[in-house]
Amino acid sequence: ESAIAAGMRRIEAVTGSGLVSYMERLRQVLEESASQQTTLLERLRSVEREAEKLRHQQKMAVLLPELLSHAAMVGSIRVVAATVDAIETTDELRAIAESLRQQMRTGGIALLAAKLNGKAHLVCAVTDDLASQYHAGKLVASVAEQLGGKGGGRPTLATAGAHQIEQLDSVVAQFPLLLEQWIPQD
Repeated sequence: ESAIAAGMRRIEAVTGSGLVSYMERLRQVLEESASQQTTLLERLRSVEREAEKLRHQQKMAVLLPELLSHAAMVGSIRVVAATVDAIETTDELRAIAESLRQQMRTGGIALLAAKLNGKAHLVCAVTDDLASQYHAGKLVASVAEQLGGKGGGRPTLATAGAHQIEQLDSVVAQFPLLLEQWIPQD
């Protein structure tokens, strides 16, 4: 229906075989629209993943050098012990610890902690050359025990959780002293 003049209306109708081709064109338009919507959603998800990846890389580019600059020496071992505030998940904390382990290559141990959802999360990373002497699972378990928690994992990377978050910063700060007790005395 359309207006052709003041007070006059025009009604158009499609009948017979014209109706079939008209309906087919409408179906094609709908299918193309749905396909374009799916494509746009996929592209949007891809852009979101890429943006998250770039945010993660940017965070690492700032955080890793800062953490390494505050490393302490315990004997011949470079020790990074820190509470990290700029993270949102335990997976992020684990990724940072693994990146530290890879950057230190040899002679390094990292203990990272974060307060997430009212709980203390800890990750310990040990370079391959030290893993036989300093098992990351045992180290992180001994730290978590001080906070009323438990932990464990592989010799090079381990995690722990605890509920006593009030003492987290001081326990992490004392990690180099704890590590000194693990060093074999000659």
